[in-house]
Amino acid sequence: MEDDELGMETPDRCWKWRVFYVNPDDPALFVRKRYGIGYTLNFGNRWSWAVLGLIAFAIILPLSVPGFFIFEIKHHLAR
Repeated sequence: MEDDELGMETPDRCWKWRVFYVNPDDPALFVRKRYGIGYTLNFGNRWSWAVLGLIAFAIILPLSVPGFFIFEIKHHLAR
């Protein structure tokens, strides 16, 4: 079955720079990618920004924790 038969077509006008899907009228959080395999976020949906923030937090937190401990160890040794 084709996507348009299932009602899952994403209009061309909603793709910004052919990469980002922005359609506030579409309630879907995830939509099929235009090219390739997988899904992308609908940046017109306000919850997509929460998902993006969680992903960024999940990446930044493990990178920042070792730096915090190194700072604490150096500060403790300086006393």
